[in-house]
Amino acid sequence: MYIASHDYSHAADRRSGQAAPRQVGGFKPLYERLLRETPGDAARGAAAELVRRELSLAQAEPCDLPQAPEGLFAWMQAHTQSVHASYGTYLAQRAAGAPRHYFSNRAHALYFLRTVAPTKLVDGAWLYGLVEHAHNPRFSDLVRTYVEELGEGDPDGNHVLLYRSLLAAHGLEQIDDLADEMYRQGALQLALGWNAQDFLPEIIGFNLGYEQLPLHLLITAYELNELGIDPYYFTVHATVDNADTGHARRACQAVLDTLPRMDDGGAFWARVRAGSKLADAGVGTGEAIAGFDMEREVLAVFARKAAAGSGAHSDYCRVAGRSINEWLSTPQDLPAFLQALQDNGWIRRGEPAPNSRFWGLLQGLQKRGQVLRRGEPLVD
Repeated sequence: MYIASHDYSHAADRRSGQAAPRQVGGFKPLYERLLRETPGDAARGAAAELVRRELSLAQAEPCDLPQAPEGLFAWMQAHTQSVHASYGTYLAQRAAGAPRHYFSNRAHALYFLRTVAPTKLVDGAWLYGLVEHAHNPRFSDLVRTYVEELGEGDPDGNHVLLYRSLLAAHGLEQIDDLADEMYRQGALQLALGWNAQDFLPEIIGFNLGYEQLPLHLLITAYELNELGIDPYYFTVHATVDNADTGHARRACQAVLDTLPRMDDGGAFWARVRAGSKLADAGVGTGEAIAGFDMEREVLAVFARKAAAGSGAHSDYCRVAGRSINEWLSTPQDLPAFLQALQDNGWIRRGEPAPNSRFWGLLQGLQKRGQVLRRGEPLVD
């Protein structure tokens, strides 16, 4: 069996003559529709529209792939060497006393893990539509990559479950309040997975771009480990995305295996190149990290807790003349409440956490809870 030009050109024909779709939001609703159930025709149509829109938006972006597919392995090796060299520079800088490049503190790292969760929780989804070609040797590298993303049947190796466990270990499972844009890349990956028939070259290109070893993966793993956060999810990817026998190399081989055996004037390769640029759609790692604002995140936590805790406090403790219930019952006053806590010494910004009375209160409550769970007495 071979892939002739007419086998993959019909989707492009439907796109010809169409105006570029208007950029709109609504990534999260589509993400959830594609993730939680088998989509019907309407949902698949919306997913295909998302892919077409992203392809249109990416047209003006540069493509660093070689001009011809025959140069893919040399391109991959050059990319890998560049990443390794940059990581070596990073390690040398850290050894010389430079601060972390990504995460200012542990809260910053946890913010990042939660922010990128919608993408991590659909890891490998773009290849789902190729499973039906599992017996075609020309798709073997792609199908194998997909199966490995799922842990080859072992839950301990399933990348999505690994990330779920990482979130759960730090109480980060709740992501419903993330900005819609954070669901964009994940929605795109799901959209590709449900529309493989129409976007085969683009999926192969996306896989090619997404499976190359990125520098941010290595730095993220290093800094998470420094902050006492298990980096295993990220180190696993650094291992499987290697350029020797891993996903990076297989992604290159998959392009060569699926190239049309009849001359198509370079149309297939052009669409592979276009698809590779989709790997950069949405909020990237650097942008997600740069989006951290400590005060905004603290206020967001206060707002979530206020909804559940307003009215549940005694009136013994008053801050700036108001009870805790009074503060929490008016969401617009939460910034003033946070400032009042600082003014009254409950929170000491810029100092070690134990210096803050609020931290001591939280730690005391946590200790009492642990004692009660163990069935031990609270006093001797």
